[in-house]
Parts: sequence; structure tokens; C-alpha cells
Amino acid sequence: MKSHISYLTLTTCLVLQAFLFSSPVSVYSVEKAKFPPHTFTLPDGYVLKRVAAPPLVKRPIHMYFDVDGSLYVTDSSGNTAKAPKQLKNPKHRVLRLVDGDGDGVFDQSTVFAERLPFPEGILVHEGAVYVGAP
Repeated sequence: MKSHISYLTLTTCLVLQAFLFSSPVSVYSVEKAKFPPHTFTLPDGYVLKRVAAPPLVKRPIHMYFDVDGSLYVTDSSGNTAKAPKQLKNPKHRVLRLVDGDGDGVFDQSTVFAERLPFPEGILVHEGAVYVGAP
């Protein structure tokens, strides 16, 4: 199925940077998990696991899974210039992460789209990838 990227303003997106860009997990009890400096309280039966980290993705902003389990992540360039300057030379991108060996941890990262203005959301629907960006 051919993937398409479209620019669409999204009002809702999933932001889980702490899961992608943090230190290894330390589980203190059945209900608490720690990704320093963050601590999460988990409902019974839930487990928190780091599934991606640098160098696969350096500055994750938003993410969305496709139906095959690939994870599309908007990745910041680290540019902190004001929006008008960033729009002249956009450097943000979308990465596609794949768990090639099926162990639940992503081990492959490819650039799906690049030279995007600051991404504000991402959605994968029916084979298309939509990114909210100015």
C-alpha cells in the first residue's frame, strides 16, 4: 500500500515523549514505574517498557501506530528559532520505526518525510500519514 503524506491540522494527538526518550525503566512496585526524572502510576495489569531511544529517534514530539505496528514519530530538529525563521528552512521530520525481530522493541528507523515545518500532530489512517504543521 502506497503511503501518502498530507498536511492537516490535527486537534488531538498522542504525546509520549517520556516513553521514547528516557533512561531505562525501574519498576518499584506493581503500580509505579520510573523513567527518571518521571514516575508513572499504572493501573493493575499494565506494564511500562521503553521501546525506542536514541539513536533511532532523538527528539520525539508525537507518535502514532499504523495497523502493522510500525510507529510514525514526528522528530524535532532541535531548532528553537522563532516560527517565521523555521518556516523559511524547515528541518523537522517524520520517522518510521519498525520492530524487525518481533521482540516488542523497535530496532529500525527510517526517515519517512523530512524538511517539515514544526509538526503539531500526526495520524495514520487507511495507509496515509497526516501531519499537522503550519
